[in-house]
Amino acid sequence: MISARPSVPKCWVEGGELIGEAVSLHCKSAKGSPPLKYTWRRESAGPIPAAATQISVTGEVKISNHSKSLAGFYLCEVNNAVGAEHCRINLKANKPPNRAAVIGGTIVGSLLLIFILLVFIVLLYWKLSHIHRCGKDFSNEIREDALPPDSHLVCRYTSRSTSQHPQDTYYQVGGTEVSSFYEGCNHTPSSNSHGPTPVKYTAVEYDSKFGYAV
Repeated sequence: MISARPSVPKCWVEGGELIGEAVSLHCKSAKGSPPLKYTWRRESAGPIPAAATQISVTGEVKISNHSKSLAGFYLCEVNNAVGAEHCRINLKANKPPNRAAVIGGTIVGSLLLIFILLVFIVLLYWKLSHIHRCGKDFSNEIREDALPPDSHLVCRYTSRSTSQHPQDTYYQVGGTEVSSFYEGCNHTPSSNSHGPTPVKYTAVEYDSKFGYAV
C-alpha cells in the first residue's frame, strides 16, 4: 500500500474571540495516510500556554477563558510517516460590548418606540374627532336649510244674522279658499291683519214655503 503525504490543512477559529469567553482553534487535513498527528504552536510567543488544551488527534485547541495574552499568530502542523504540512491563523482578543451601553440603547429604543406609538394614537384620535365634528355640522346645516312643510289650511267661519241666515266668508291661502271662520283653528282673522283678502259669497235665502234653502 502506497502512503500519501497529508494535504495542506485548513485552519479556523470557532467563537467570538471575545475576552473572557471560550474560543477554540481547529486544524484539519483532508488527505493523507493515517495516522495523522496535529501540533499547534505560537509563532512568536513560544508554546501553547497551559490555559489552553490541545488535542493532537483532532487538531483542536480549546481555550476556556480567552485573554489578550493568548492573542497572536498560531501555527498548526500535520504530519505522518511520509511528510508534513502546516497552516497558520491569527487569533484576536476583542473587547466585549459595553453591557451598560447595550442596556441604555435598548431602553432608549423602547422609549422612542412608545413615543411614536403615542403620537400615532393622538393623531388618529384627532382625525376621527374631526370627521365626527364635520359630520355633525353638516347635519345641522341640512336641518337649518330645510324648508318648513307646505300646509294648506281650510278653515270655515260662519256668521249668523238675526234672520238665522248663515253666511260664509272664505280666504284664499296657497291656492285654497279659506273661510273667515276658522273651524278648528286657534285664531280669527282681523281686518287689520295683513293676511289674504277675503272672498265673500252671497248668503243663501231660506224659503219658509218650501222648507229649505233656495
